[in-house]
Amino acid sequence: MSALAHVTVIWALAAAAFSFVTAWRVWRARLVHAQDAAPLPVPAVLLVRPADAPSPSELENLWAPIDYPGELEHVVVASVRPELPPGISFVASHP
Repeated sequence: MSALAHVTVIWALAAAAFSFVTAWRVWRARLVHAQDAAPLPVPAVLLVRPADAPSPSELENLWAPIDYPGELEHVVVASVRPELPPGISFVASHP
């Protein structure tokens, strides 16, 4: 085999090993949490939505409520401030 083939095979084996170890750790962590009575916490989410020159349908989507059980911070990034519902932050971008 050529040197490139060797490097490719070694890289693929290393990637597979990292994936296996990660999957094993996640599986083991779920077993530990399954033994506990406490449910897994819902993570806080930062939702960043770029909206340069938003169309009417994009503005309608910004007004649609987001059903998320955890803490959610909603930020719109645009060059011009669109009309936003309460609870949504705006950050100016400069293209």
